[in-house]
Amino acid sequence: MTEAEAAAQWRGAVLVTLENIDRSLDALVGLARKTAGVTGSESGPVHAGGTELDQPDADELVKVKPRDWSGDDFKGTRMSLCPPAFLEQLALVYDYFGTKNDAAGAVDAKGRPKSFYDQRTARRARGWATRLRTQAGASAPVRSEEIGWSARTW
Repeated sequence: MTEAEAAAQWRGAVLVTLENIDRSLDALVGLARKTAGVTGSESGPVHAGGTELDQPDADELVKVKPRDWSGDDFKGTRMSLCPPAFLEQLALVYDYFGTKNDAAGAVDAKGRPKSFYDQRTARRARGWATRLRTQAGASAPVRSEEIGWSARTW
């Protein structure tokens, strides 16, 4: 066997191994989604389910203000304290960041795609928006501008 043939055989074996790893990762991601309670479909945006939102680190601090958002700035605020409309805009921003990172092939220091974190933040923002819209009580504050009242101090 020549050196070129041996190299070609080795490349073929590596390719088969990488394809097996890819299939395994797809299966693990599917399992993780089911376990985390993520809801949504392939055709629509994914929302974090209650199981994921109940995790201690799921109530992330807002780090950016969406360009199209004309209301108050919620940088540094927990997602659970933001209005649902803001969170929907925030999710769109992180969807965009994820798409850009995927296109650039950006990875973190451990070799994981950076888009994973963007998609997770977008998913959580949508999940919090849904929870806040449907949940009554102290954990779902309603801002006066959302219901048409002027913010007055008496």
